Amino acid sequence: MSGRFHADHAAPYNAALEWRTVALITDPTGQPADMKREPIPDFTDTELSVVRETVRERFRDAMDVQAIEGEVRIDPSDRELTPCPGLYWRGEGRAQFVLFKTGESRYRCQFFYRVHQQYGTGKEEYDDIGDCVITLLQVQADHAAKEAAQSG
Repeated sequence: MSGRFHADHAAPYNAALEWRTVALITDPTGQPADMKREPIPDFTDTELSVVRETVRERFRDAMDVQAIEGEVRIDPSDRELTPCPGLYWRGEGRAQFVLFKTGESRYRCQFFYRVHQQYGTGKEEYDDIGDCVITLLQVQADHAAKEAAQSG
């Protein structure tokens, strides 16, 4: 396959993304490759420890961080959802948190109260699990403080 392949999606044109996309659709001989992704690895013991310790420090208590399986659209142009290992825990009050591993050293997160009350951190993906969970907890704490100030 010669030339360039560029999927039309919301992200601005990125040569690195273009190369990665081409690499996904052709094998070294230029023949179409199997479009299925490699399975995403489970959380390592170190990753789990970072999350559990950070959550414990934030809530001053050992919260029950549970392993879950989720489905995530890894790339905006993907038609299929990709199974991803995840972590779930409940915070103080009604807040619930999820963190998904979307690849080797790639993480996404959000907190929510109800199905229609879901919030992210403003950053789609992290390459450091510590930064991911700290930012998630801080954004939720800021959100809760803002809501408390508005209601009281």
